[in-house]
Amino acid sequence: MKNTLIRWLSVLGIFFTPAYAYAQSSTGAIGIIDRVQFIMNTRVVPIIIGIALIYFLLGVLEYIRKPDGIISETARSRMVYGLIGLFVMISVWGLVNLVGDTFGIQSGGQAPILPIVNPNKQGI
Repeated sequence: MKNTLIRWLSVLGIFFTPAYAYAQSSTGAIGIIDRVQFIMNTRVVPIIIGIALIYFLLGVLEYIRKPDGIISETARSRMVYGLIGLFVMISVWGLVNLVGDTFGIQSGGQAPILPIVNPNKQGI
């Protein structure tokens, strides 16, 4: 477990190594964050919601295909867990948007620009 965690962290470190070159500028780090946010909003979140919907629909299909009088516990649990997953994902997504709108936080906002210290300047 520990070796696996170390491997994943080193892979992530290597993946984000080009970001270190942009550490001084505000556009480099913000650009990476914007890209990750874009990928999450347009690809990952809809895929996860789609998987939860398919899981729920598989439970419904299994529940319908059983003969009368026989209730499948696996089908019932799939439907319940699928609905709970969909509810939690959509609720969290809605809460994040509500908090962002309430406090005026917009996606892709501008990061504060830090002052640059010039060590070659005389008098410092």
